[in-house]
Amino acid sequence: MKSPSKDLAIAAAKAFARIGSPAPAEFPPEEGLSEWQKIERLDSLLRWADAQVAAGNAAGAMPVYRSALERKEEHWQCAALIGLAKIRSADAAAIILSRLDSPLRNVRITARQAWKSMAG
Repeated sequence: MKSPSKDLAIAAAKAFARIGSPAPAEFPPEEGLSEWQKIERLDSLLRWADAQVAAGNAAGAMPVYRSALERKEEHWQCAALIGLAKIRSADAAAIILSRLDSPLRNVRITARQAWKSMAG
């Protein structure tokens, strides 16, 4: 993922995310990437985080979800909330709670659904 070729680095990041390796991922930095590559990068990071949660490594996934929540795009925030709900920890619940009254309709709805899923 350290290839000077941005396309190759993104392809490696996607493969790494699909495998779900427990090793800390060194995804290519966002700087210098095209818009498409930035999307692929964040999608891969979220897939990797989901794999970490499934493998019991919630601590590894939390920074990825927190980072996605800082994005302005609603779909990244929603993906992070769904991932956080799967962690089912007090920290994850606190983050979801902070989004229950989001001014963004889709984020607010997703946060409420995530909150309900943690309670059930």
